[in-house]
Amino acid sequence: MSESVRHYVLFELDGQSFAIAADHVSEVALLGRVHRPPNVPPYGRGMMLLRGQRVSLVDLRLLLGMQGHQEVHREALAAFRQRKQDHMDWLNELKASVRERRASSLTLDPHACAFGRWYDHFKTDDPVLSLKLRQFDRPHQRIHTLGAQVRSMTECGQHQEALALIQDRRGKDLAVLLKLFDETLPLLEAADREIVILVSDGTRKIGLVVDHASEMRDIEPQPLDELASDHPLHLAGDLLEGIGVQGERVTVVIEGERLFGRIDS
Repeated sequence: MSESVRHYVLFELDGQSFAIAADHVSEVALLGRVHRPPNVPPYGRGMMLLRGQRVSLVDLRLLLGMQGHQEVHREALAAFRQRKQDHMDWLNELKASVRERRASSLTLDPHACAFGRWYDHFKTDDPVLSLKLRQFDRPHQRIHTLGAQVRSMTECGQHQEALALIQDRRGKDLAVLLKLFDETLPLLEAADREIVILVSDGTRKIGLVVDHASEMRDIEPQPLDELASDHPLHLAGDLLEGIGVQGERVTVVIEGERLFGRIDS
């Protein structure tokens, strides 16, 4: 094995793979209760008790100039609440278009609406959340299929029948869908748990708060080109040791000593 190949702990921030040398890492744990004292730096998350010891926490997203996980999570929950409202508005617009004898530009494809696009790509390791999300499939598809049914009925002049069908689906499929949104929101709130990677430079220990920690891997870091001023990691350029490439996966390697130097500065 080349001397430049080292063991690294891999983790994720906003979907991007990162790594830090394993000889800096002593433990990986779930983020627990955090106490935030006054006058912590902008990237500081506060203190956490880990095995009876107080550990200073660094939000690695913020240190690297990225959007904070907590802010992203709040935005994601707000977007999920909006998806519930979207479907109430969708059915109201369908009903209004029938009453007013006009065409509607509603999305009929359940995979094309904002919720459908999120639903098709969202992944979770939480079995309870996964099971709950699967329950969306049938009522969500039936709601969007209703649009094509109503369009066909109105083209045949069956406006009253179309309104009756909409009302029936409101009490059935839409009611089920809204209930699922309400039941899923607290699961989403609880499922998104951050991870703490406990790292040390030999004298100090800090906890790096990250989205996920995945595995250990041997990496031979390759040089990283100078980052453009508009690159998301431009502000973190001095902390980056290089990149590791495996197939289509690119892992950004963080240099541990520089990391401690940045925190001290």
